This record gives sequence, structure tokens and C-alpha cells, in this order.
Amino acid sequence: MTEKENIRKSLLAREAGHIPAPNWGKAAERVRGLVEYRQAGVVFAGPDTALDQVRINTLMDGKDLLLPTPGLKEGFLLIRPRRLPARQVRQAATFRQQLQLGERLAAATAAELTISFLVTDAVALDLQGGRLGDGQGFFDLAGAILAETDMLASTYTVVILTGSDRLVAGRLPQEPWDINGSKLISPEEVIELTPPPYPRPKIFWDALPLARIKKISPLWKLKEQRPGA
Repeated sequence: MTEKENIRKSLLAREAGHIPAPNWGKAAERVRGLVEYRQAGVVFAGPDTALDQVRINTLMDGKDLLLPTPGLKEGFLLIRPRRLPARQVRQAATFRQQLQLGERLAAATAAELTISFLVTDAVALDLQGGRLGDGQGFFDLAGAILAETDMLASTYTVVILTGSDRLVAGRLPQEPWDINGSKLISPEEVIELTPPPYPRPKIFWDALPLARIKKISPLWKLKEQRPGA
């Protein structure tokens, strides 16, 4: 078991059944108040339950919402609220309706998108923006795909929606492909993080088994485009 896995297991075991669920709606309202959010035309948000209200607010505020498909297998879904009947806008933020109301992100559409605002959650977070997620790595991989396909803006904000109690002293263990957070937002407060300078996200091909690459359509397409593929 890696150091990350040990920390994750310890934190989750300590909290199991003892801590009431945070008021994620209040945290989502704090996201709404950020200048970076107000300036964004498109918001990338993960599928986590904690982000439900963030996704709803994004669509209700008239912003396009970019979502990963389950396991990133089919890439991304784009939901454009201005193209939906008013009664369906709120529904489109729910997992059940996303596949029906969202459109699979085509290359032509992707070329028009610029993603400058991303939201995810975390099991733990440090003051330098180091994030410990669920261990599957889908957020970091999604960010790398957005960067490799030129959808990620040159300057972007990564908001981590989590409880203030998840902020740890010291530096969490990090991998080269980990994407650091810019801000921690909890129901109670906004904490500015101070991530060190780090290179633009990219795909670390040598760290990805071929079997996994084949299961994720945008990864497979990118691999086929590589010289010598």
C-alpha cells in the first residue's frame, strides 16, 4: 500500500459514521461568489455528489457545463443550458439526466472551448494545493486530456470543494501528474492555497497501462496521433 493509500484509508476510517455531511449548498454559493467563476463561460465539474449544487448553479447561471463521462470512457459531455427548455435546465445537472440532455463532446466543439474554471472534491488537501482524491485519478487525467487537446486555458483556477477539517499540516505526497488546487471552499470559508509553480498538465503515457488507454476513447485517439504510434 502506498503512502497516499495509507493516508486516504486512515482519514476515511476516522470519519466513517461520525461526521454529518457538510452543507454543500452553502459551499456552492461561495463558489458562485468567486470572480473566476463569474468570468468563466464554461465550468468543468466532476460527478461527485458534493458538487451537485455547483453543477445546478452553473447551468442556472447560464454557463456551459463540461462533465466527464463515467470512467472517462467516452470522453466528456457538454451541457448547454441555452439550448434546453427552462424546465430541463436544473434536471440536466443530475447524473440520471446528463447522458440524455448532454452532448458528447465532438472535436469541432472542443476546438471552440476554453476551460478556465475546474471544480472537484478531495479526501485531504494541503496549503500548497496538494490534493488527495479518491485514488482513481480521473480528475488529474481529465485535466491532462483537456490540456493536451488545447481546451485548458493558459491560466486556470482549480477549486476544491471539501470541509475545512480536511486541510492537513505539511505536504501531502504528490505524483508528477497530480493537479494542485487553487482554492479550498467549504461551507464556512474560502481558503486561498499557494501552489508552487508547476508545469502545465500532461499525460504521462509511461504510467498508463495500454489496457486502460484503450478503455478511454480520448486517450486512445491522442495515443494514435503520437509520432511513431
